[in-house]
Amino acid sequence: MDDLLKILKEVKKNVNYFECTDLMTGGVYDSLDILQLIDVLEEKYNVVIMPEDITPQNFDSVNLIFDMINRLKGEK
Repeated sequence: MDDLLKILKEVKKNVNYFECTDLMTGGVYDSLDILQLIDVLEEKYNVVIMPEDITPQNFDSVNLIFDMINRLKGEK
């Protein structure tokens, strides 16, 4: 989780990731932020994030992103 928090802070520094649950739906991350994040996550965690995975259910909080990564790693 610490590695993920470092990655998220590289994308947007001034976000309280422990409390924020609307990264995508609240407009905290715009589409360019999401694309940047996906690129880093795929490389760091050796996963493939498909277009159908780019949803608020996977990207609205640090916990949801963490769960998605673990799920995708388990599918390999």
